[in-house]
Amino acid sequence: MANISITLDGVDRAIASLKYKESSIKNSVLRAIRERYSSDDAMSQIKSIDADELIKTIWNTGDDIEKIKSKRRNFYSIRSSISSDLAALSPETENPEKITITSENIFDMTEEAKNTLLNSFSEVARNANLDLNQITDVLKSVTEMITKMELEAKGSGGGKFTDTLEQIKNKLLSISDVVSSEDEEIEEVEELDDDVEVVDAEDEEGEDVEEV
Repeated sequence: MANISITLDGVDRAIASLKYKESSIKNSVLRAIRERYSSDDAMSQIKSIDADELIKTIWNTGDDIEKIKSKRRNFYSIRSSISSDLAALSPETENPEKITITSENIFDMTEEAKNTLLNSFSEVARNANLDLNQITDVLKSVTEMITKMELEAKGSGGGKFTDTLEQIKNKLLSISDVVSSEDEEIEEVEELDDDVEVVDAEDEEGEDVEEV
């Protein structure tokens, strides 16, 4: 099963595996993004990084609007190339957390890896013969338990442990949201099935005769 969430260690491992030259523009872009992350907490807290702010750092443009505009296309092209390079790394040894750079200019797990995570969870649920309501209940119960563990950990000064629990809880909540959406879609289909009118073939023929 895929990792619960990405970590700074995973990001640094992937960066090192790319083996970019220190003087390369790709390395400059990658480092400018990496510098925004000071701890594992930032992996879940940072939702986006402004491209113009990164451009200022990479090309030393200052606040010159024209210079910044002239570098935007370069930045997006380089970012895309880096993501392709990350995707080409070995998932077993070089990029095990399936890290990429998103359109929000942040490090994240690839969509494929997220789908694998969800599919793995769904497979476990199916093998256990759980319906969607039971799955949702289990997720809620586990999330509540983790919340209690967090409070206890904070009280005992377990900072790192608390951070890990927070990451797990956030991932469970996101999975719970997806499962709940799937449940609503199934209910809508069932309602449509109930509304379908079954017409007797003999009745249709009788109506045709009457119309003649």
